[in-house]
Amino acid sequence: MLDLLIYTFNFIRDVSYFGFVLSYKTGQLIIYCLNIVFEILMQINKNVGTLLRILLEDFYVFLCDVGQRIVNIGTFISSVFQTIMNFINTIIESIKLIFSGIAFILTVINNGAFGGIFKILSGIGQAFVAIKQFIVLIGASIWFTVTLIPLCIIYICTMSTYYLGCLLDEITKFIIDGITSCRNLISNFYEFVTDVPVESVAGLITGACIIHNIHRLRTRLLTRFRRRLVQQQLSSESEETESSGESSQESDMDCSSGNENRMCIICQERNKCILMLPCRHVCLCSVCNSRLRNYNRSCPICRGFVERTMKVFV
Repeated sequence: MLDLLIYTFNFIRDVSYFGFVLSYKTGQLIIYCLNIVFEILMQINKNVGTLLRILLEDFYVFLCDVGQRIVNIGTFISSVFQTIMNFINTIIESIKLIFSGIAFILTVINNGAFGGIFKILSGIGQAFVAIKQFIVLIGASIWFTVTLIPLCIIYICTMSTYYLGCLLDEITKFIIDGITSCRNLISNFYEFVTDVPVESVAGLITGACIIHNIHRLRTRLLTRFRRRLVQQQLSSESEETESSGESSQESDMDCSSGNENRMCIICQERNKCILMLPCRHVCLCSVCNSRLRNYNRSCPICRGFVERTMKVFV
C-alpha cells in the first residue's frame, strides 16, 4: 500500500514536471508567434502608410491639374468676353463711319459743282465699303455665337473624358496595389506557416499523445486505488454491521414498544430529520448529516451505501 502511494506521488511529480516544461515551451512558442504577428502588423502598417502617402500625392497632383483647368476655362471666358467687347466697339466704329459718310455727302452737296459730285460718289463708295464690313462683321459674330455652345460642349466632354480616365487610372492603380499587398500578405503568412519544421509538428503530436496516455494511465490507477479503498472500507463496515446487528434489533423492538428515541444517534442533541435512501432509515440530524457526508456516505444503522438523502419532519 505504501509502495503504491509512493509510486503515485512520484508519478504525479513527474507529470507535474512534464506539465510545467510543456507550459514553458508552449509559452515560448506563443511569444515567438506574437513577435512574428507584430512584425507582420508593422510591415502592413508601413505599407498602408506608403500607400496613403502615394494616394495623397496623386490627389494633390489631381487638384493642381483641376486648378489649371479652371484657370484655362477662366481665360477662355475672358477671351470670349473680350471678343464680344471688340464686336461692340466695331459696331460703334461702323456707326461712326456711316455718320461721317453722311456728313461728307452733306458737305459735298453744300459745296456743289462737279468736284462735289465726285466727292459724293467717293463718299457713297466708302459708305458701301463700311456697310459691307459691318455686314461681314455681323455674320462672323452670328456664326461665332452659333458655334460657341457646341465648342463649349466639346470642350466639357473632352475635359470630362480626361478626368474620368485619370480617375479610372487611379482606381485601377489602387486595386492593383491592394491585390499586390494582399498577395504579399498571403505569401508571408504561407511562409510563416510552412516555415515550421516537420520535427516540431511531429514532436507536438507525440507530446499530445504522451500526455493523453499518461492521463488515461493516471485515471486507471486512481480508479483502482479508489476501488481498493472502498473494498477495505466495505469490509470493515461489514464487520461493524455484524456487531451492531443486535443493537439495531433491540432498537427496532424499542420502536415497536412505543419508546422510540427521537434524538440523533450521533450527537444525541438534535431531533432526527434526515431520511437515508434507499435503506429509508431516519437516524441523523442535518448537522451530523453534512459532516458525515464529507467523511463517509454510508448509513450509520445498516452500513448500506447512501445514494441520496431527504429531509423529513417527524
